Amino acid sequence: MNRESSLDALRGLAILGMVLSGSIAFGGVLPAWMYHAQVPPPLHQFDPSLPGITWVDLVFPFFLFSMGAAFPLALRPAIDEHRPFSYFAGVAAKRYFLLAFFALFTQHLKAWVIAPAPGIKEHGYSLL
Repeated sequence: MNRESSLDALRGLAILGMVLSGSIAFGGVLPAWMYHAQVPPPLHQFDPSLPGITWVDLVFPFFLFSMGAAFPLALRPAIDEHRPFSYFAGVAAKRYFLLAFFALFTQHLKAWVIAPAPGIKEHGYSLL
């Protein structure tokens, strides 16, 4: 299978950025460019009058772009083999259910979901 390395790299960096932006600590412990531009520290309240964009605002659009660019590349072999629509629907349904399971699984493994006052053990579980 011929893969586009640059597209895979962009998608990987976008996923890494989304993971990092989802685990940013609040309370003013990081510089302002580490947060959404319209949700600045120390209060982290939405202010639509603030202009600007930070890396946190860009990671999801980068991911959407890389996924949209990858669709034709991924579907081309199946289209060339004249696969029926049911094949594509089955693949899409399988991916949907796997992603939904992964989302629920990772949400319930967060330390503050496992215990109201997480300790070392809960943080260890969340690293799985």
